[in-house]
Amino acid sequence: MPDVQPTFDAARIVERATDGPRGQLLTLAVDPTWRARHRAAGQYCEIRLGGHTGFFAIASPPGAARPRFFVQDNGGSSTAMLRSPPGAVVQLGPPTGPGYALDALLAHRGPLYALATGSGWYGLRSALWALAAAGRTATVYAGFHDPPAVLDTVGQQRLRDRGFAVHLCLSRPPPGWTGRRGYVQDALLREVERLDHGWLLACGQPEMQDAARHRAVERGLRPERFLTNY
Repeated sequence: MPDVQPTFDAARIVERATDGPRGQLLTLAVDPTWRARHRAAGQYCEIRLGGHTGFFAIASPPGAARPRFFVQDNGGSSTAMLRSPPGAVVQLGPPTGPGYALDALLAHRGPLYALATGSGWYGLRSALWALAAAGRTATVYAGFHDPPAVLDTVGQQRLRDRGFAVHLCLSRPPPGWTGRRGYVQDALLREVERLDHGWLLACGQPEMQDAARHRAVERGLRPERFLTNY
């Protein structure tokens, strides 16, 4: 049976906001049929522009009127998108991947924890806002190298205003930094003794996710309650 090729929709860049040292958060105007296909937080899609193609996590939750994507200047379609003016048209593939299995999580009342590193923050963010929409909160550890590398400071504060505990964890803290240091999984396990009744979401480097999964299970987390977006 031949492979089924995805259908691409025309989408317009309608808003951009600089975030971090080399990234922007782009907002796209899309067709309602594309929005209807966005069913799970943590999904991603392919974007084509100027003969280039790349895959990008959807930074907004399902149901958002206009999806958002965090784009860093990594060449190819990323650079083409960052250099395009407002109103530029991109070819947007369908939402792809299973995303986070939040239905099972929302059916239980155990404590929720989340880990993100670097641009993985934006892969996790859609799930956090989906939790907020469902009336849940979580304790979140967001890892970055140093203060200039921290992403989405406004969004983090908005989550705190909704009852989330969002903790920054810097791996290269400057002198005088009084917050959390080192790796996010270490910060979590320094502060949470047991995870027998908890759930843990993660997004970021595979090494972080592998280490977090292994150590969390040692602390009592059920393996099926460690959630990633793929």
